[in-house]
Amino acid sequence: MGVCANNSGLTALNPPTQEGNQVALLQGTSQIAQSFSGFQTGVTYSLSLLAAQRGNLNGSGQTFRIELDSQTIGTFTPSGTNYQTTTTANFTTTAGAHTLRFVGLDPYGQLSSVLLDRVS
Repeated sequence: MGVCANNSGLTALNPPTQEGNQVALLQGTSQIAQSFSGFQTGVTYSLSLLAAQRGNLNGSGQTFRIELDSQTIGTFTPSGTNYQTTTTANFTTTAGAHTLRFVGLDPYGQLSSVLLDRVS
């Protein structure tokens, strides 16, 4: 898990990011988590982001899961090295703070990586 710049050793075979000049990296079974507040009861939400397979040294490809408070709200396997829009199904939650987590699944055990950008 980490942050990578455009045209770095980890992103050299991917196109530039669409937001800024860095992306998040999920490698193997690493995780990225962040707590957010401001959710409201009874409101329907979905999460959208750009995701791409790492272009170099990526084994058979990475699959990742998105969780909200340990509830899976989406599981995705980007189909290539170009950034693709990925959107969870709609979900509701209670008011207050919740933890959003991106979890690398590494289904083939090859330390594969996925790049994440523009989470909204």
